[in-house]
Amino acid sequence: RVMDESRKVATTALFQCARELGLDMKRMEEPVHLHFMGASTRKDGPSAGGAIGLALASLLCGKPLRRDVAMTGEIDTHGRITAVGGIDLKLETAFEAGCKTMIIPAENLKGEEGVERLPDSLKQELQILSFGQWDAPHEPFDYNHHVLQIVAVENLVQAARVAFVEEQELGSLELLFQEHARKVAPLLRDRGLDSVFVVLLKDLEEMDPHCLEPTFWEGCQGCVLLVVPSRDQNALQKLEPLATHVALREFDPSSRSLTETVEELLAQTPRNGKRPARVSISAPFFFLQRDGIRPTAMAAQNGFVDRRLFSNNYTVQKVKIKACKAVLNQAYSRISSLEEQELEECPFLARLEGIWVVDLSFIPEKYRLDIPRAEMILAKCLRAWLDVLEGQKGGPQPVTARS
Repeated sequence: RVMDESRKVATTALFQCARELGLDMKRMEEPVHLHFMGASTRKDGPSAGGAIGLALASLLCGKPLRRDVAMTGEIDTHGRITAVGGIDLKLETAFEAGCKTMIIPAENLKGEEGVERLPDSLKQELQILSFGQWDAPHEPFDYNHHVLQIVAVENLVQAARVAFVEEQELGSLELLFQEHARKVAPLLRDRGLDSVFVVLLKDLEEMDPHCLEPTFWEGCQGCVLLVVPSRDQNALQKLEPLATHVALREFDPSSRSLTETVEELLAQTPRNGKRPARVSISAPFFFLQRDGIRPTAMAAQNGFVDRRLFSNNYTVQKVKIKACKAVLNQAYSRISSLEEQELEECPFLARLEGIWVVDLSFIPEKYRLDIPRAEMILAKCLRAWLDVLEGQKGGPQPVTARS
């Protein structure tokens, strides 16, 4: 009964906030079925009022909700979000459900039912922000210390700002990458620099199926795949169709270091002696750390004057990303001839302990807290970036390496 009353109040609140929320008023006349999961579980109380209003607002304005957001709070007929009880249990439930952001009433910041009454040990694991703090520049979410971001709102409009996915905002990120690609394309085309690009491949399952097509590697300069023996004993054989574009070598990290293997590779790589050359290595971040390989530790030889390390699975925010390895390897192969300052201007790169890693800060924080979503955004932006470069191919021929 109370839940049904919350639905009615939320509907009235939507009329009050329709203009600020950008609702399609014509759709307000259409019938809507509200379904609450877990039909056998009794549900009652006003705490879901704000969430009901947010769900209806999402439907009526055509903007999807972030999948990593939870909300609690009573709603009144003017769209104000007011205090609820049991905030500690609701935070725990949100965390267990895999949420990264919890929207709560501003009234629940303090008082008997406020987050200020939570144990200090728990508060240290929470990033607690008022809406004003969230909407302004603030300390980024720390993935190593925070388990949940708390945003305290006063009304439904503020909650929508936190929870809605703005497709136009995400589309602007692709434009940012395309603009950068157009800027660096002439540099990549005109730079007289040969290079060798080494990719450490630990498991074929990590590769996008598209990467097994030879055409995927056509633009990669002097690419060498180091294949780690794994459960798939026929990995090298499966990669054989790529041999027209890349060199294939088996690499067992239990018996040889990456440094030794790369040094041997460079010694076997033919050089024309006319242009300086660079070797770039793309591998998992912690593997590069454990191996101890560093650009300065590799003696210059055979005309190779520069070494670069790229991580294809780690970010400067210190979180692992696994779904973008293939497209990152492709992107790294394109930018390996850029100078240090030019790499620093890449919207997706930063340096961590001497290794170039992904920087997710180009993605607004509310989208990058959900790492799978951030990976999807990164991959989409990188493909848009690569599409621009593919349309402006040219430049020096790659160095070939004997397998």
